[in-house]
Amino acid sequence: MAAPAKNGCLLRGCAIAGLVFLVLGIGAIVCGIVLPGVVRNKLHEGILENIVWTPHSPASVDARYRNNSFPGAPDDLYRVWLFNISNLDDVRQGAKPILVQVGPYVHRAYREKHEVLWSYDGRVRFKDYNYYTLDTNLTTADPTAPIATFNLALLGVLAKLHAATSPRLVPFADLLMQIISSYQDPDMHGLFVVKPALELLWGYEDKLLKLIGRVAPAALPPTGALVSLMQNVSSLEEALAQNASIFNTGQYNTSKLWNVEVDHGYSQITSWPCPETVRGTDATQFRPGLTENDKLTIYVGDLLQTRDLVVNRTVELLGIKLLRYWLDPQQDLPNTCRNMELQGVMNISTPHMAGPDGPVDAAGPQILVSMPMFCGADERLRQEVNGLECDMDRHMTWIDVEPTTGKAGVVLQHGSTISVVRIQCNAVQGHTEEEEYSVIF
Repeated sequence: MAAPAKNGCLLRGCAIAGLVFLVLGIGAIVCGIVLPGVVRNKLHEGILENIVWTPHSPASVDARYRNNSFPGAPDDLYRVWLFNISNLDDVRQGAKPILVQVGPYVHRAYREKHEVLWSYDGRVRFKDYNYYTLDTNLTTADPTAPIATFNLALLGVLAKLHAATSPRLVPFADLLMQIISSYQDPDMHGLFVVKPALELLWGYEDKLLKLIGRVAPAALPPTGALVSLMQNVSSLEEALAQNASIFNTGQYNTSKLWNVEVDHGYSQITSWPCPETVRGTDATQFRPGLTENDKLTIYVGDLLQTRDLVVNRTVELLGIKLLRYWLDPQQDLPNTCRNMELQGVMNISTPHMAGPDGPVDAAGPQILVSMPMFCGADERLRQEVNGLECDMDRHMTWIDVEPTTGKAGVVLQHGSTISVVRIQCNAVQGHTEEEEYSVIF
């Protein structure tokens, strides 16, 4: 009788062992199914915690969004090159301009957000204060050396006067333009201006505008005879007097992460031929989980316009895989909604003069933007001047994005980043059927 009892114990032991292994096997299967999802969710939560700006964000995330001068922040450098007309006397006689690129004039950009207020729907409202200071250590050109270029402000005033003149007085307006264009003394050069680079960039008083203001003060811009190619907010008080901007934080919808919804009080730009809705990010942060097939949209506040980005190629820096985005070439084709009569050149005259909600036919200087050296633009444009050579790698805008987090750029040695936004401003010379496009900066 002992043998059957022994066999029974053995069978029960095997059954228990089998049951244990079965439970372990089921547990392993469950863990194999559930744990990766849990890990992915935790990883996703960790990513969102580091890219979504909320009132409860970690101090490092709050500092990154609130300003660009927090400890360990990469350098935010604003480089400007000017094109000097080296044969000004000949150009005044009708010759083709010979342009010499001068620069860079390197500025440190400071960007701060004030009066920050979050809403319960995942949006944040703030007023931004952006200003620039010249870095003399990085600037390779003499900022006090004279630069000869077109007098954009004067061209704008003359265009405004011409548009407001009744048809029977147009010949007199043309005569006035001819007199002004030929006017020249040591301080005034007609339709051209010769000034130190820093004065051209950040401000000077134009004597010809001052003279015109005595006769037709209504023709002058809001700044009067004060002229500058760039704008530098002079004080925090001035910045706080502006309207607020509203961004979507992506807290409840990551596909809208850091999208601009209101730019300084405007959700739509109506001064374009086709109204433009404010949308896209400011190019510092995009949605997470990007692939090479994803298209991105940025809002360029200085141009009051959106642009699409597409992946040009994949790059690897410091062992980090990045998606290199370029401007979508399809948006460089002629487009009446964007005032693009020629490929790669956008006329921003009306939005620049009239503002976001101004009339679409506002008169002003013919200001056009393109890529530097007219890269990607109509080939005929470079034939209008001497001195322009396009190098796609050197002159095109590109933004490197880490696809998992959607962060733009990576911090490299010495605190620099690897995203470069480039733009060129051009002026239209003359009023003939074949206008000349001359580069300013």
